[in-house]
Amino acid sequence: MTTNLEFPLADLTTTLVRDVFRSITDSAMEQAEAYADLAAEVGMPLEAYQEKILGLTDAEKQTTVETYIRTVVLPLLVLPTAEIPDPVYFAESRREAFLAHFHRVVAKDVAGAPRLVSELVEPSQSAVFPWFVQKANLLSLVTAKTRRDAALTHARVTALLRAGLPNIVVTGGQICTKVTMTISQSEVSSPSPAPGTTAPSPKPASSLGVRVRVANERSIAASKSMELVGSVRIDFRAGTFPPLAPASTK
Repeated sequence: MTTNLEFPLADLTTTLVRDVFRSITDSAMEQAEAYADLAAEVGMPLEAYQEKILGLTDAEKQTTVETYIRTVVLPLLVLPTAEIPDPVYFAESRREAFLAHFHRVVAKDVAGAPRLVSELVEPSQSAVFPWFVQKANLLSLVTAKTRRDAALTHARVTALLRAGLPNIVVTGGQICTKVTMTISQSEVSSPSPAPGTTAPSPKPASSLGVRVRVANERSIAASKSMELVGSVRIDFRAGTFPPLAPASTK
């Protein structure tokens, strides 16, 4: 009896080469696309970048601000997020968190005068919710904060691109495949031949994984195990994208 052993080394090697190559090229493309997106945004004038964040139309800006209030401000105040009340009342324990969140934000009140957040938070007559802020003032606060955060992001990304963002360059590597095959044998007792009989000649072992019985006082069991192993080594170096020239102020 012959046992056929198949070694799918070709399939393993093909899979390793394909997946490693795809990973390297995808990573390079992601780096390039991220750099291009950042460069395009920094290339915008600040006002245009802020408009992109907030929205181009009044309706888009209103949606952006209200979404921020429902997803950030109301959870901060531990209030329901289904709708924005007017005014927005909150507990004493949340006042400091609210002031810290809008720290140094200057917004216009309903009369158009610039106000700090501490000036827009007013005391109420409620013992449970002793503080409140008018919805119009809250909308103005969020608008001012969003515009300020966009300006800070624009400045930081501009500084990074002018200094040269880091990137990873693959310089070499190696893909290896191998087979590890283990053979083990064990001996177990078997009945001796009957008195007066002649033991036949031992049968030659035919192949791995086949049990061979020898009629002389013991049996030999041969077993096999096979392990396919692949390894990948990638050499790379850290580099930088070319520094981005400052945008023209003209």
